[in-house]
Amino acid sequence: MPGDQSFQHNAQATNIMLLNNANPKPGQPMDRGMLERLLSEHQPSAFNISGVPEHFKGFFLVREVWIGNISPATDKQLLYDAFKAYGDIEGIEMFSSKGFAFIKYRKVVAATRAYERADGTLVDGRPVKVAFADPTRRIDIVGDSLIPENPNFNPIDDEHFKNLFLGYPPGATVPPEHVLREVFSRYGRVKRISIRQATSNSRPYAFVDFERGDQASEARKHLYIEDFDGSRRRELGDSGVEISFKNTNNIVSKNGTKNGVRFQDKSGKEEVSEIQITSYLKMEPKMEYDTKTSLERKKYQI
Repeated sequence: MPGDQSFQHNAQATNIMLLNNANPKPGQPMDRGMLERLLSEHQPSAFNISGVPEHFKGFFLVREVWIGNISPATDKQLLYDAFKAYGDIEGIEMFSSKGFAFIKYRKVVAATRAYERADGTLVDGRPVKVAFADPTRRIDIVGDSLIPENPNFNPIDDEHFKNLFLGYPPGATVPPEHVLREVFSRYGRVKRISIRQATSNSRPYAFVDFERGDQASEARKHLYIEDFDGSRRRELGDSGVEISFKNTNNIVSKNGTKNGVRFQDKSGKEEVSEIQITSYLKMEPKMEYDTKTSLERKKYQI
């Protein structure tokens, strides 16, 4: 079982990010309805947590970790072998060329264990950094997985990831289905496209389901990973659209300066003071990190 300090780091980072995101404007009280909608739409497993210490069951905790300082040559197999000892892995998404990856476990306890024990582990000759992922930028990482276990599922096999998620910037308009189909059909047979335009509470997005995983992977690689200036994505209606695998529910921004996702570093052996947050039902309007903990927030760039 991970120590209380590691669970506290998870709870502190996760709760503050979620609750500050539910403040319509800085300094205003939290919009509890907005938080409820955020959780129901983007974090459906938020209240499904087991195996954590009793005094942490009132907090939101993530089951995904960010892995930094990886080599451009590092592949999923190497990461899987290095991190499988901490618990069952639900998905891995690689950004090796950018020096990082995401590993989503099935259980919060497993992610917290990886955070506690794996920082500094040598992977492909490099000591990696481990931090908790930001739930305000990534879908379905809060709480334990609700997806039934599949003994045949292989988290390092892209063939299992046939569906793409297209996250559009606020205010953007998703093009008609025939436009998306024309673009994505260049990479393989598209079985289905689902579109949702923006609402007052959510950004516009779309799902594109391919017949095979390698087709989805190739489309994402060409239209997103290798599209450094956004010119290819303009065909999709907006140069800022973010493309991720639907199965791993990873939504990340390519612009680390403008849309950087913040993570919380560990503070070595330094003791963390009493946790400053409670469950969201008792939350104060404005939350900040406790400066006494010397916990840093770092950005990653895709």
